[in-house]
Amino acid sequence: MDAGLSFGKQNFGGIELGDARRTARLVRSADAMCRHPGGTLPDKLPKPADLRAFYRLMDCDRVTHEVLMLGHTDQTRRRIAAPVPGVVLTLHDGTELDYTSKKSLEDQLGQIGPGTRRGYICHNSLAVRLVPHPANGTVVPETLGLLSQILHHRPRVAKDESQKAARERVSRESRLWLRGVQACGPAANGVQCVDVSDSLSDTFEYMAYEVTNQRHFVLRAKENRKLDEPIAGVEFLLTPSARSSPWARG
Repeated sequence: MDAGLSFGKQNFGGIELGDARRTARLVRSADAMCRHPGGTLPDKLPKPADLRAFYRLMDCDRVTHEVLMLGHTDQTRRRIAAPVPGVVLTLHDGTELDYTSKKSLEDQLGQIGPGTRRGYICHNSLAVRLVPHPANGTVVPETLGLLSQILHHRPRVAKDESQKAARERVSRESRLWLRGVQACGPAANGVQCVDVSDSLSDTFEYMAYEVTNQRHFVLRAKENRKLDEPIAGVEFLLTPSARSSPWARG
């Protein structure tokens, strides 16, 4: 990472948007938002001319979520590949983007929250390097950036959908974790990367992909699965075996 470049220049300065002025506006807007990360767009861009220019930029057909993310994720991959000691964690999780009031987007949105709101599930894969401190060996986290960001809307599903149909449906939400790790791609040579995810990723489909592709991963268990062999010599179920193992007792 070039410390002399701003966040906007580092992550978006190389994006081709069909006009150099668009790229320059994107860089300036990103830097302005970094200076004021909280609040609404008018809070971040208080000058009316800057706000109008940003709206025009976002309305341009060449400026898409995919194009903007590509500039940032390429930069993240370069940071991961840098010759720096430490394990890289890829943290996979989602958040809700609420656009209930935007009636013009109604056909593009899905159910969020308790069912009364409309928006996207924004599934992020964030890379963080755990760097050992040279003086005392303590671990210092360094945020490297996003490797993937998926905007997902929950489809309308028939109430009588069968379990078989639900498993075969490509749009099912449980596939977000699989899509996330696939979008991240393989680890850089010589870099140990570990995928970290919550209990919603506890599916055979996700774990099979991780094992087949020889990825390192940690997930929060949701299912009390049967084991081929007991961990502590007694139990054949995951939860009691893990609780009775010597590692759990320290």
